[in-house]
Amino acid sequence: MKTGPDRHSTMDNSSPKISVILPTYNRPIQLLKALHSLLEQSYQNIEVVVINDGSEDISEVVRSSGLKESGRSVLYLDGHSDSGPSAARNRGLCAATGEIIAYLDDDDVFHPEHISRHMEQYASPDVHVVYSDALRCRVKKNAQGKIETTKELVHSEDYDPDKLLVINYIPMICISHRRECIEQSGMFDESISFLEDWDLFIRLSELYDFIHVPEVTATYFELNTGLSVQDKTKNMFADNLFKIYDKNAPALEKDRQRNDRVWKMRNARLAQIIYDTGSYYEKQENDSEALANYSSAAEIHPTATYFVAMARIQKKMGLKKEALISMHSAQFCQQQNT
Repeated sequence: MKTGPDRHSTMDNSSPKISVILPTYNRPIQLLKALHSLLEQSYQNIEVVVINDGSEDISEVVRSSGLKESGRSVLYLDGHSDSGPSAARNRGLCAATGEIIAYLDDDDVFHPEHISRHMEQYASPDVHVVYSDALRCRVKKNAQGKIETTKELVHSEDYDPDKLLVINYIPMICISHRRECIEQSGMFDESISFLEDWDLFIRLSELYDFIHVPEVTATYFELNTGLSVQDKTKNMFADNLFKIYDKNAPALEKDRQRNDRVWKMRNARLAQIIYDTGSYYEKQENDSEALANYSSAAEIHPTATYFVAMARIQKKMGLKKEALISMHSAQFCQQQNT
């Protein structure tokens, strides 16, 4: 496989320029690590666009990164704060001059071959969007107060445009695209405060096929508080999920078979989210909310698992007749699947 030039070599200006959009929000220590991961890239012709969306002055962090001394171009955009990730990335996109666009958040890192692996794909003029794989690193303190980290590969899936309309299986750090793609699809939707990356990917997928590079080339970090993203932001997640589904409705209506196929998958996904919310409430011993969510999940996408969960809570609440009905429903679902 072709590899990029040695990272200590001089700039190869004959190779296409890639602009890395890097918004940051009051995290100078993490930002420096992200910048150093760009310094270590084997690919040379990189433009780094740092967008300061926080209140802290991080100009010295950018200057001390060593990127300019290595020959990389650095654009530092300041003057706005707390505009949100969509607006910050859009500012970066407007300033970027590279033929290819990539994305890096201030608390994540590229592995040394990340950009070179993507740029190899763009040797073909028919390639417009590329994504690779990333490790999720969860960071938490143990009972003794020591920091523990666990790494795992959460997503490594080949491109499936139908599934992308149901769930986002591409971390933001993993994707790159040609500049002209964003001119056709539009930039990040600033009215969406959550899942804005997924919304962009869906719009890109309506215009272009994606190329998957099944190789881990980056790491993104999560602070593990014991709650999932859905647990911490249940209302925001659900609101934006339905907003994104609604935005795609016109495209799906043109293909009835695809519409039915995708909505079957979406109902299964929605039911799982609601069931997970019910599990959260059950752990909090909020039985009424747990039962309401389990019931909704079973109504949207009947499965034995959801009816058994209903029966468990109903029995606990003294609703013996209802629990018996739920168990019969669970048995019926099992018979239907055999």
